[in-house]
Amino acid sequence: MAEERPYVQYPFRSPRMDQSVPPNQVRVGSCGRLAGVDGRFNGGIRKYYGNRKVLDIDDVAGMGAIDTYDGPSYFKSVTFQKRNTSTVYRGFVIRWDSQDDNANEQVDLIYTNDNGSTWNTLAIWAVGNSITSSLEMTCAVDAGYLLIAVDGKATRTVVWNGATLVAVDSGPGAFDVELGAQTLSSASVDTSYQLNGAGTFQVAFRFYDSVRGIYSALSESVTIHLDLIQTTKALGTVSFSAAGGDSGLMIAGDIVTINGRTYEYIDAGSDVTIPVAAGATIAQHAQVLADTINGDASAEVTATAQATSVLLESILRGTAGNAYTLAKTETGGNTNDLGVSGATLSSGGQVTTVAEPQCKAVIDFPDNASVVSGKTYTDFDDLFDTVDVFRTINLGNSVTSQGAIFYLEQTIAKSGNWATSGAWDSLQVSVGTVVDEALPFLTMYDPEKDIVSSPPQSGTIGRYEGQTYMAQAASVDGGYDTLFSSSEHASPEYFSTYNRRKGDPDDGRPLQFIPAGDSMFQLSYNAVVHIFKSGKLKPILINRLHRKRGLVGKDVAHSSGNSIFMISGLGITILNASDGSMGTISSADRVIFDDWKNDLAEVKSCNDALMNASFWLNATREEMLVVWHSTQTSSMLDGANFVDMSSGPDITGGKNDRAYFITKQGLIVSPDAVKTGSGTMFDISDSYTINGTATATGATLTNSNATLHADMVGAKLYVATGENAGLGRTVAIINDSTKVVTFESAFPYDIATGDTYSVSPVPFTVRAWPLQDERISRFNRWITEGVSVKASRLEGFTGNPNNKWRIGAYRNGGSSLEATTAYMDVSANPPDSAEGLNIDGIDIEPYFEQLAAGVSFELMDAEISIVLTDSRQVSDS
Repeated sequence: MAEERPYVQYPFRSPRMDQSVPPNQVRVGSCGRLAGVDGRFNGGIRKYYGNRKVLDIDDVAGMGAIDTYDGPSYFKSVTFQKRNTSTVYRGFVIRWDSQDDNANEQVDLIYTNDNGSTWNTLAIWAVGNSITSSLEMTCAVDAGYLLIAVDGKATRTVVWNGATLVAVDSGPGAFDVELGAQTLSSASVDTSYQLNGAGTFQVAFRFYDSVRGIYSALSESVTIHLDLIQTTKALGTVSFSAAGGDSGLMIAGDIVTINGRTYEYIDAGSDVTIPVAAGATIAQHAQVLADTINGDASAEVTATAQATSVLLESILRGTAGNAYTLAKTETGGNTNDLGVSGATLSSGGQVTTVAEPQCKAVIDFPDNASVVSGKTYTDFDDLFDTVDVFRTINLGNSVTSQGAIFYLEQTIAKSGNWATSGAWDSLQVSVGTVVDEALPFLTMYDPEKDIVSSPPQSGTIGRYEGQTYMAQAASVDGGYDTLFSSSEHASPEYFSTYNRRKGDPDDGRPLQFIPAGDSMFQLSYNAVVHIFKSGKLKPILINRLHRKRGLVGKDVAHSSGNSIFMISGLGITILNASDGSMGTISSADRVIFDDWKNDLAEVKSCNDALMNASFWLNATREEMLVVWHSTQTSSMLDGANFVDMSSGPDITGGKNDRAYFITKQGLIVSPDAVKTGSGTMFDISDSYTINGTATATGATLTNSNATLHADMVGAKLYVATGENAGLGRTVAIINDSTKVVTFESAFPYDIATGDTYSVSPVPFTVRAWPLQDERISRFNRWITEGVSVKASRLEGFTGNPNNKWRIGAYRNGGSSLEATTAYMDVSANPPDSAEGLNIDGIDIEPYFEQLAAGVSFELMDAEISIVLTDSRQVSDS
């Protein structure tokens, strides 16, 4: 049979990768593997342009060493409000090895409040806290609060405290245990206070933070037994004698002296003048004397007019009044009209059975080291700004004080009262400012609702419908439960002992809390749990949707729209938040179950709203899997040598969620949706040589014409032509003086003079469907003769040394590209993009590669010329 030379058409109408089947079984129109494509577009295969630089962390003050050692081991985009203002903080929580010690890392917040113009750093955990690079870690945000949870460590809260941004232990920290008791310093009668002198009271205190709305636990109470019983007042009398020469009446100049203070009738020669009596009777003279004494603000006695005398009573109780002197002086010829009971008052200080009605108790606080064992002033100074003082009503003669109700009598602000450790150690409070009858109208301590627990020390946290959810810390209690904060308190840190869902060890520990739609989902290794609330104070509904099915790693899930995209035992799984059903994206199955099978626990994921895509990063293989939601396709990103990823609102304006990728060196980039960057993976400036030609042969790369820069360190350099064509290595050292680039690991062959290369490109590769024709058996031998490519929307190729297509094929289901390849110009004119290519085999899968940096294009069609033969022997010529 004569050989025919037909042409097989390759119309690329969709960026569709199908890894649900072996590559030689892919249907027409799908590709066995796609990398470096922008899957938002149908009608062709458009190149993924590159990423845009967001921030190079080593440019931030205090973070210059981040590119010295292993770099970030945790990375999370966060957005939260500057409390009580309209200012918004945006930034990233970073865990990194500042001391070249992965068992002693630090955690920092890198943030901006001016849309990325300036950046600042806040230490969340300093080194020395035994934070390792492998500890589970999660962040959650509630308006003005950023919560950071690390497994085995106290959860931390970042908040604006009115003066500065601070990071403190969440909740009451170590002060969730009973605080040390106060002690009674003294008790005394005081008419400004309201304690019953024979009463029994309990007093306790707790801390409060007015910024975060957090209380400490209540202190151990101190019981006060008062024994302040009234004593009698000293008494005396001034008597009027009708038998006297003046008929018992005072005349001008008569003087009564009480404890040195003189009262003189009519005349003004003494301390106080007694006015003229209303009439000429003894009773009227007694009355005017009593009124005058009572009207004297300096008097030390009170006076009561009687029929023929005035009764004097010391104002103060006790024996002191017994020393008050008493005398009378009469003028004129008669000196027997007035009389006194004695030279002093008497009978004061005799004990009665009546309690003093107005007393106070002065209470000492425990010294700062005794508030909580092992903690000092600095610890509670960081967390709280107010002390609440509680007391009970008079408990009377009760033999037990258990169950007494405590009422908030007063608060003591830190400012001006206990702002230093010395001030705290001398702090006192005088109790009794409110009468017992008024206490029930004040705030009552509720032993059920007001018992505060510190958030669990786990690395899993989430926020939903005004409550914080956390996994239980691993302990003797298990570690499988879910704890959530109080719905009745505004604080996201307010945990109690009551809000708990009992977990099942079969489900595994909760790994993530992810809101989607109007619900939240708790994801574990072996379960998916649905959490729903219809309103802030409505009951929480929790039910397990899926058993024995869950995540394969902590960070493999994220939400987008009304769904959660995650990697489970099913592969790429879509969890519908509306009905809890699961669907799968089988086109990535062989990536997940084959290529990534040993790395799934370390895979990271995020979403980008502008690209309308979900990203999964396998840092070990330096590649990403991308699911494009608009076209419902998937593809790969090669050369993605990032260490972590996250998503959050756009840094520059807080708009659509963006995906953020971080490198080992601390460079943060985001997909360049609007093509404003350099068209590279790391957004390396195109003022440097990002496409070049080697001018010497060797294991390193030398280009005497290149402009090199330190920004290239850590980037992937790909060789586009020569023996190393299609391979990339990570740049370790650049020397712009000698124009030499050194790599972390060597290429398999020396880089030869004339080989072209690109720095930090987005490798564009297409492994197309196998050659097929309905007239030819799938067991027949194919022989290719040539290939032609049609592309459009070409940008960046003029003068570019990498303006070549590299075309080859995979043969007979093999995993390696055939050595025979063809190079042709990248051109909008198909005849200029044509070249001979001779490869034979039973299954031939054409391969298209473009490795230039800073370019964009759309691959539309390809045409393969073939030779038809009856032979089924691949070895035949």
